[in-house]
Amino acid sequence: MMNKKILKRIAITTGVIVFIAVAWFMYTLTHYDTFFPPHYLIGLSNPDKYYQKNISDFLIENGQEFKIDDVDTSEWRTYESKKNGFSFKYPDDYEIENPDDDLNYTFFINRDIIDISNGCQVVISYGGGWAISMPRTRNWISEGKPLWYVFHNNIAYPILNPRNEDIEEKIKSEKFDQSIELLFFKGEEHNFVTFEGNCSINMFKGVLSTVKF
Repeated sequence: MMNKKILKRIAITTGVIVFIAVAWFMYTLTHYDTFFPPHYLIGLSNPDKYYQKNISDFLIENGQEFKIDDVDTSEWRTYESKKNGFSFKYPDDYEIENPDDDLNYTFFINRDIIDISNGCQVVISYGGGWAISMPRTRNWISEGKPLWYVFHNNIAYPILNPRNEDIEEKIKSEKFDQSIELLFFKGEEHNFVTFEGNCSINMFKGVLSTVKF
């Protein structure tokens, strides 16, 4: 029969482990809005390497590429925001409306559209906190959901669907009539490119293949 000292040590050790587990659960839930193992934070001091190893390589191995380099954008116009450090190309028969917003730039791109809900809207959000997004993205892609990605400068970036609709059906049918989102990481920042409304497949591919942060 175990003596009281051994039982006490076991009880203390068990209590410490439970406390640490609960504390970690509360910490990740508070700071990252989800739970993931502690090793998900290892390597975040080098965000580019962390992304390549834990997200890009995982997408390539377990996901499916959506090719975006088969659209001719040589005659497209270029939009550049020197203030915020990004640019992309768009078709010559489209216009851009650019509200002055320090956090998001919204582009309504159909020139002759009357009802904006029938047009194509592109929203670029940039400069977010990588410390929050990278572990959360790694956790999301590890859950076994259908994974689609695009190649941009030899790095894989995930295609997301904020409305939790069947993204695979949209990809295969080439129907982008709802919200589709791309998450681009660059150093200590993350940037979103979101397509909403009735965006053509060529618009989707052309913008993504030419966007630069």
